[in-house]
Amino acid sequence: MPLTTVDIPKDIIDYLDDLIARGVKRSRKEVVLEALRYYRMFTMEDWNPPRYQLGSVKLVFLNVEGLFEVAKEVDGEKLVEAGRRAGYILRDHLIANLGFKLIEGGSWEEVFEFLKNMGWGVFRRADDKILASNLSIPAPLIQGYLEALLGIRLRTLPTKAQDVAIFEIEKGG
Repeated sequence: MPLTTVDIPKDIIDYLDDLIARGVKRSRKEVVLEALRYYRMFTMEDWNPPRYQLGSVKLVFLNVEGLFEVAKEVDGEKLVEAGRRAGYILRDHLIANLGFKLIEGGSWEEVFEFLKNMGWGVFRRADDKILASNLSIPAPLIQGYLEALLGIRLRTLPTKAQDVAIFEIEKGG
């Protein structure tokens, strides 16, 4: 691996050393490489606050607690439908700009990784279910997005935790 030397301001070095001292990271190198991977993954060179872009997908940062509060006031099926409509738009952007192969139905893991990297939660498929945890978006919206992105229909199974959802893939959907 090529060696690169850069001058890093003391306050950043202190921050890196604090991460290491707290056991969050093992080394300065680990932090710098991880930061650069995220910089590339999120095409941060195109970020010009207040506009954040990932390809042609515009990003926005929001308070998720507020989103969950608003979701309490809206009928669940309306949230699912809103998620679907927004999901179709996101799907088109992902296909056109990032090369996702959603139409052929072959990139569920790619979709799950994208949503995780966007901070929406952690997703995995288990047989005829999609298990979602650490959700930052209300489950009905997630359901609509997943239905649109993956071209399927889902049924939400009951859970007690607000940040966990289990979606059953409907047969023939």
